[in-house]
Amino acid sequence: MIADLPAEVLEFLENFGDYGKLMSSEEAGPNEDSKAFQKLVVLIRDWTRPAQFKYGDKGGKTFLAGKLSQSQFLSKSSEGLECFLMPSPAEDVRSPEVLKTLAGLTLSSNFSRYAHKFISDLLNPDDVPVKSIGMIPITNEH
Repeated sequence: MIADLPAEVLEFLENFGDYGKLMSSEEAGPNEDSKAFQKLVVLIRDWTRPAQFKYGDKGGKTFLAGKLSQSQFLSKSSEGLECFLMPSPAEDVRSPEVLKTLAGLTLSSNFSRYAHKFISDLLNPDDVPVKSIGMIPITNEH
């Protein structure tokens, strides 16, 4: 996402989650506890309100809590739900000339720091859930 998490995206995620839940129930049989997503991470780049919600996962968590009050589906459809707010990659990235060529674009240190944190958290082996279908863990024997 860029700059915000609009209601249309929440609606899309709800539809996508309904489809995922339908597919997992066909695969493993109906299960009321089945979740559409094991881990859903929403990344919002070019966040424009760092004074209200700080960059990173903590600000994202607070921001997402407000959005979840509008859509109960997301909290019920995911085993893990996270949000990460990122600054703009560079001040001049919105300039039409830079967007045409991308020449001379230097990432801001703020963006680089949060990109590194996001990727480190996302790929942390201690936080990667065991993949499952219909709440049945997938092993190398499948």
